[in-house]
Amino acid sequence: MLGGGLAGRPVGRAAAWQEQPPEAAPGGQPALPQSCALQPYTGCPNNLRVNQPSADGASGCQTCAQSCPADANGQAQMCADVAFFAALDAICACAAANSVVVLVESAYRQAGQQVPGSGFVPAGTSNHHAGHAIDAFVEYADASGQTQVCRTPCLANPPAPVASFNQCLQLIAGLRCCGAVADSTGSPDWPHIDDGLNQGCPTSCPPGFLDRRSAVQQSGPCPAGQVCDLGTGICAPGPAERVCGMTCCPPGQTCEVASGACVPCPTERACGGACCAASEACNRGTGQCEPCPAAQVCGADGCCAEDQTCRSGMCCPPQRVCGARCCLEGESCTTLMGCCPTAQVCEHTCCAPGAQCVFDDRFGWGCRGG
Repeated sequence: MLGGGLAGRPVGRAAAWQEQPPEAAPGGQPALPQSCALQPYTGCPNNLRVNQPSADGASGCQTCAQSCPADANGQAQMCADVAFFAALDAICACAAANSVVVLVESAYRQAGQQVPGSGFVPAGTSNHHAGHAIDAFVEYADASGQTQVCRTPCLANPPAPVASFNQCLQLIAGLRCCGAVADSTGSPDWPHIDDGLNQGCPTSCPPGFLDRRSAVQQSGPCPAGQVCDLGTGICAPGPAERVCGMTCCPPGQTCEVASGACVPCPTERACGGACCAASEACNRGTGQCEPCPAAQVCGADGCCAEDQTCRSGMCCPPQRVCGARCCLEGESCTTLMGCCPTAQVCEHTCCAPGAQCVFDDRFGWGCRGG
């Protein structure tokens, strides 16, 4: 449901662990928790993306490259306050429903940072400085199926797909778009979309705006042993197996080291709604992850299931145990030669590639040729 107030709405991505009381700082005062509120928004890869410089000279999103690190593929990412993610999710839903792509030209901007391609610096009370606004064009397919980009002044008199997208945005309570916000000259700022967090500024800025602006300006990496709770934008202790960069994977997911992305938990490690660490075993009776029993610890594979045996550093199912080894898929265990490709098994031995398994009246089954 796209309605409902967005400003101040809980993001709904809070981590499942309980936050611990802050440690005492020197002098006996509680240490303030580290803010991690400014995070890359990756929740809408198909319908909302950072606009790259194009052949026709349209400006790309330089702001993101300055304020937010590139992803693993070197692509610019869009940074925003985690408290703005719910609004971005709703914008994404409208884009998907109308088969358009939101091309973000500018998102979070540091204080005093010039707007890309414009030559002016926004006021310090801009929602961009709190990570609660984007400037965007809209990519759509015209009547002939050709991809087009609706920029200013197209956004003021948009074609049907973009007009339908705008109507969807206008149903989102609290969201301001479609020229509702004026630029520095007093004219409608057609590319601008925000959640109204700064309404009342500059004469009387609401506490919520001041708090979120401070949170993103003070945002930084979490201390060792902590991860970013995406529900609050505050660093907190988190389960190590779900740490993924500066964030924490949702329950039921784990961090894939190769890509640095959260992925569904492997079936053998799934435990209730959680994902056990490699060093843990799932207690099926309680549905809780517990330290691995010593008898089930197995090298890089971590903790073997109760019906598995550790062989050569691998958790081995009963049907693949072969002496001190664990046969691979497609192998069978032989008495004389151990693991052998199943197609090459000959009674109790293993034939070389190309050899044939034949029966001899004197010697029984044996390998010939090869």
